[in-house]
Amino acid sequence: MSRHAAEMVAAAIRNVEEAVAEFGSRHPKAVAALNDLRVVENAALATGTTDAEVVDARRRLFGD
Repeated sequence: MSRHAAEMVAAAIRNVEEAVAEFGSRHPKAVAALNDLRVVENAALATGTTDAEVVDARRRLFGD
């Protein structure tokens, strides 16, 4: 994974974790953060980078 992609993944994961911790997983802000995380995941897949960090974070946070 490129450094830039890794930074994007890390930031997206932090945003989701913070939103869930503050608002709960069903709050619109947490859902929006999860959607951002999915955008990062899709970008990682499209560019051929690994998405393991994103998938692991999503499973841990939301069980999907």
